[in-house]
Amino acid sequence: MGICYVFDNNPYPYGESTKSLTFIESLIQQRNRKSPNFDDVLFLNTEYDLEFVSSWKGKEVITNRGRLVQVLSDIQQAEYRHVFLDIRLENNYKTASDSALCKEIRGMGDALTFAKQWDVKNNRDVPLIDSNLVSQAAYCDFTYSGVNSSFQRYQFIQHYGLSAPLKIYQRYDGHTINPHNIWFWKNAYYTDNGRLCLNSLFITIPEDFSDTRYRMSGIPKYYNLTQDFYGDNAGLTPRDFQIMCDGKLLVIGNFKEDVHDTYLNKQPGPYLNYLAFDSLRSGKHIIPFWYLVVVLLVFSITLFQITEQTKFIEYLPFVAKSKFLRFLLTLVGYTALLSVLSIITYSIFGRVVAVFIPTLYFSIVDLFYRYKRYD
Repeated sequence: MGICYVFDNNPYPYGESTKSLTFIESLIQQRNRKSPNFDDVLFLNTEYDLEFVSSWKGKEVITNRGRLVQVLSDIQQAEYRHVFLDIRLENNYKTASDSALCKEIRGMGDALTFAKQWDVKNNRDVPLIDSNLVSQAAYCDFTYSGVNSSFQRYQFIQHYGLSAPLKIYQRYDGHTINPHNIWFWKNAYYTDNGRLCLNSLFITIPEDFSDTRYRMSGIPKYYNLTQDFYGDNAGLTPRDFQIMCDGKLLVIGNFKEDVHDTYLNKQPGPYLNYLAFDSLRSGKHIIPFWYLVVVLLVFSITLFQITEQTKFIEYLPFVAKSKFLRFLLTLVGYTALLSVLSIITYSIFGRVVAVFIPTLYFSIVDLFYRYKRYD
């Protein structure tokens, strides 16, 4: 059980859980056949709010900081809940609007979180346009593996510090993930409000943001700042924008160019970061007690059957009388058993069972007892 927890808590995607989770999730979505609830969030796209700046690389395109000043100024006149600015404000690029933007951000205090990045080469944070903004910045990095380069898992407490979804969770709900050490083992396990939880979580995607901007109802999945609110031909006004912000978490970023490979096409980075936060709010990182009981029971029975070199199911009347069913049971390995267990636990508890490590362990133990019995 402990090994499974550690393995399932790693930040790297691995094929076994991904395949089973995506399959189960698609079945659940087909069964429910209802749109996800995004009533508490407003997605704002900066795709058309860009400007050229000079850097050591030459001319580069970044989000228009003058537009951000105007947007944040309007937001502060609304009854918003929190602002997540999935835009890096690094001092590599200088604009005439930097001072005004920093003033707006500082004025929003803990009600705003924006993205920052770790400089691996120099082993430090990439410097911001204003060092006074450090407390409002958090990491939005995803971890990839050499085997799988698509986004699947999100690590909330990252190697360099807190992620943006976790920081928003702290400020939004007053909860957090706490790491715990066991002797020399740093960050052996994690809790949230005293409950065992995961620091790394598979993020399910309830709605595809890659196909079209509009839902079947005609309502946009996200709004374009200039085109919808601030442009000459905008269908809505800045006042409409302020009204729409009331009571919402505002997610601002580039929904067309900042995209990442996932099991469900290419999805916007701001959207994935929101889904990671929403997973925290929904308690998907909490490990249910009955999940532990069910997994422990199945593991105990499996291990007992290995040590006794028998299978309980073979003693069932309808199995014992059928040579064909007994033959099929000989073909069912530990991978199939744990995959079925994963389907059951995810459907009931929203939690998958790591397949690779338990299968390897049971196979080695089974081989040992078979060899011992043969002797």
